[in-house]
Amino acid sequence: MKTITMISTLPPVKGISPYTQELCTELAKHVKIDFIGFKQIYPEFLYPGGTRIPGAKAPRIKNLTNRSFLTWYNPFTWIWAGMTSKGDVVHAQWWAWPLAPMYCTILAIAKLRGKKIVMTVHNVRMHETHILARAANWLVIRVADSYIVHSAANKTAFSEDTGISSNVAVVPLGIEPLRLLPRRVDYRAKYGISSSDKVLLFYGNIRDYKGLDVLIKSLKKLPEYKLLVAGQCWGGFDSYRDLANRYKVNERIITHLGYQSNKKMAELIHLADVAVFPYKFFDAASAAATTALQHRKAIVVTNLGSMSELVSDSNAIAKPNSAKDLARAILYAYSNKQKLENESGELSASLQWSIIAPRVVEVYNA
Repeated sequence: MKTITMISTLPPVKGISPYTQELCTELAKHVKIDFIGFKQIYPEFLYPGGTRIPGAKAPRIKNLTNRSFLTWYNPFTWIWAGMTSKGDVVHAQWWAWPLAPMYCTILAIAKLRGKKIVMTVHNVRMHETHILARAANWLVIRVADSYIVHSAANKTAFSEDTGISSNVAVVPLGIEPLRLLPRRVDYRAKYGISSSDKVLLFYGNIRDYKGLDVLIKSLKKLPEYKLLVAGQCWGGFDSYRDLANRYKVNERIITHLGYQSNKKMAELIHLADVAVFPYKFFDAASAAATTALQHRKAIVVTNLGSMSELVSDSNAIAKPNSAKDLARAILYAYSNKQKLENESGELSASLQWSIIAPRVVEVYNA
């Protein structure tokens, strides 16, 4: 069985740990994994809400050896990672520009040792637009030999920005099978929501590019709807509260701010009628949106990056930065909820990890 080295995060570290855990669990049926992860990933002030998942423990995965010793402040751990990577292929999960010095060091040393570098580029265009982030992204990307992106739209954007068009594979985000949940009304009662309420859900890390402000404005045109907002806010939430007061919709917004456990998040997704992802700019794949698919949820997205590939019905796709068009798409999604739920279920079935992982192995073999 081939051995590959994976560089990423696993619980209890945050980052992209849920994605990595599911990917590695399925990959380990095909390859042995020498996993190099993080002991301390960032200075705490860079990551609102902390860098560790409360109560989480490192998973035990068959055929995976977990060596989580990397620290952001100790370059010797970076050098050691590059010197001791065991796989002929080193698979780097790349998503955050502050990690650039670490990744450049590890991957350059591994490459000098004759390793081939596969890089999954999660954010084809960094959420941060300042020159330092762009430069860091440029440097790391050029160390790799081949690339994985999550959609055809991401591949196009990646080629436009980097000039790299060969050795770029499209492998979507996988979806784990859904554990069955009780009836929706049970969860609505738990959270004080009526079974007759029309409920929208916005969840995940709350950052400017995700368009919560646009969604709040759209509520003015949706007087019968309530909005659940759940997640960790990057920066203060006061500006959103002020906006809701200005539009006189604050009484219809229910907030669950801060880190939400997987169990609670599943309950909130399950009780909602429509999950809304009103991103204003985006060239990546949305783990939050794929989680909504996992729950067979009707979703509304904006026509950006790979988001439109998660919705079969174009009527549930809105223009970015348009509260009016977002309201239109939400009204359509609610009125056609059963149809959209069925389509989400069909797409979810095609994105199971058991289907996705072998496509990653094909990249290793190539």
